[in-house]
Amino acid sequence: MDMAPPLVSICIPTYNSARYIRETLDSIAAQTYKNVEVIISDNASSDNTLQILYEYAGRYGFKVLANETNIGALNNWNRLVEASRGEYVAIYHSDDVYNPNIVEESVRILKKYDDVAIVGTMAEIIDRDGELQGSYEFPACLRRPGDGIFSFDEVIVGILCTEGNTIFFTTPSLMVKRGVFIKSGPFDGRFHSAGDYEMWLRIATRHAVAIIDKKLMKYRVHENQGSEREVRQNIGIPDIVLVLQEYEKYIGSKRVRRLCNNYLQKKYLTVAVKQNRHRNYEKSSEALRLITSFKYSFLRQIIRMANALKVNLPKL
Repeated sequence: MDMAPPLVSICIPTYNSARYIRETLDSIAAQTYKNVEVIISDNASSDNTLQILYEYAGRYGFKVLANETNIGALNNWNRLVEASRGEYVAIYHSDDVYNPNIVEESVRILKKYDDVAIVGTMAEIIDRDGELQGSYEFPACLRRPGDGIFSFDEVIVGILCTEGNTIFFTTPSLMVKRGVFIKSGPFDGRFHSAGDYEMWLRIATRHAVAIIDKKLMKYRVHENQGSEREVRQNIGIPDIVLVLQEYEKYIGSKRVRRLCNNYLQKKYLTVAVKQNRHRNYEKSSEALRLITSFKYSFLRQIIRMANALKVNLPKL
């Protein structure tokens, strides 16, 4: 006799999401997997997002949480995890569109593999008007037949291979075992736009990761995305680099550790040049102190001299 299917908590954080939230919620309501609870936490929106959420709550029984003040994106995610009751928890985004079988496919993997604690998928990319712009592709260096189950070192390689539309974690596709979420602790606000990646790596240090190499959602790219704005405006060390710095010590393979270190060194160099070009010479010099690789010593000296003379470098 088949046991009852596990309850899945679909959690959706919102903030001024009125433009896209109906399409997102329609895609959630159309899921083929039915044993779900849908929890939406609105982060003090100033548009009519909340009105739309209550409309859908009345229609489908979705649970709506309304923050009186904006508590920040990651704190809102933490609130959703705390409010969830399901065995599995997915944090889906309020501007994306989900294929009808994404929950069903993700549950299949989590039920099949005891050691897997987190599962994600690939995605198509759409613009603000819903027009297809491309797709996110899984790193070819890790592609293999059958279900893709990966160790921590392989996760790091997948992240390091990210370039263009190649991606390892598509954050708004991820589903996690709730018990693992609770034991891992809350999302960490120190890592800002990469706070999600920090959580996934925190989990991956202790559990296997699964990636379904299918495009089971539509990821919307538009100018109002909070993480996109943070990345564009940041002239310091990128948040994802800070995360990799934090987790480099967990890498077991010497080869992967070398790959990670070389990646970090290149990023420090790029940041130092960028800060110099923004006339932030002191910060540029701080970034240079992180560069220890001999292969970059000549460039490091040039940038250090430019900072001392307050001369802007040309683009690399």
